[in-house]
Amino acid sequence: IAAPDIVLQLVPYSAITPLYSMLQQPDLDIPVWIQSLVPALGCVINSHRNEGSDIPTCLRKTASWLATRAYKVYTDLAQHEPAPIAELDPEDWEATGTYYGLPAIRTRRAYPRLRHDSSILDRDAEEMGDCNKFYKTYSKNRLTGGILVLWCTHSICLGFHTIPIAEGRNDVFSAIYTRFPIAPEIIVYDFACQLAPYCLVREASYFRNTRFLIDEMHAHDHTRCGRACFSSNAMEFDDRIRAINTSAAECGNKGMKRIRKSVSFMVCDHAVLFTKAFLDVWNRGIITRMEKVSLT
Repeated sequence: IAAPDIVLQLVPYSAITPLYSMLQQPDLDIPVWIQSLVPALGCVINSHRNEGSDIPTCLRKTASWLATRAYKVYTDLAQHEPAPIAELDPEDWEATGTYYGLPAIRTRRAYPRLRHDSSILDRDAEEMGDCNKFYKTYSKNRLTGGILVLWCTHSICLGFHTIPIAEGRNDVFSAIYTRFPIAPEIIVYDFACQLAPYCLVREASYFRNTRFLIDEMHAHDHTRCGRACFSSNAMEFDDRIRAINTSAAECGNKGMKRIRKSVSFMVCDHAVLFTKAFLDVWNRGIITRMEKVSLT
């Protein structure tokens, strides 16, 4: 079996045991929720269940093989636990250009066995695999390079940091790993197909229960990527994903364009202050609208 994605994208950690038991314990009832974790196999399994037909042995062998492969990859990668939570000295956000609602609880590790881990840029075609979607919206000539913002599903800003050169997978990885005690269950990102292996190779234990999904808006650009990372594929069987706006970050980023030109002419410290003030007003506006809707 060949696929462009890391196997842990197709078979999440929590799906390994039920898939492996399909061959080892054929009389064991397969949980219905398996389709929300592995839509490709879950759809086929549930079709046989609905028709009242037995699941073919070849399908059981395939599921067991995938589970075995996923477990081996996970155990090979999960060589250490996440760094322990610690009380770090507070940052001067005006100087660092980093402001998040959650304080930093751990530092980003160095991974010396990964040859390109210390590279500043993350735009080399060889490092992106077969994905043909690249970062084209950031210019090297800007004073602040860019701003990466984390958004919740309601388009509320959770925090931001300035990017000196260009956006890369490390920006998302570090923002989440250093701030969240437990990794989010779902991360929607327009480059999730490559963010998943980047995170799992470095911190498999921390991200083992996280699903990395590409939002519906950007999925059509990923013509060479597997559908395991498409939110449109996952939402067919997962009510949680179906209920959220997968383009919430894109809505927030569109709002950021209002200050894009102004920030590009500012020195870094002024740009940080201006961005912080804008996002405070933005969040207050979103929360106010949500409160009005809940009262009606």
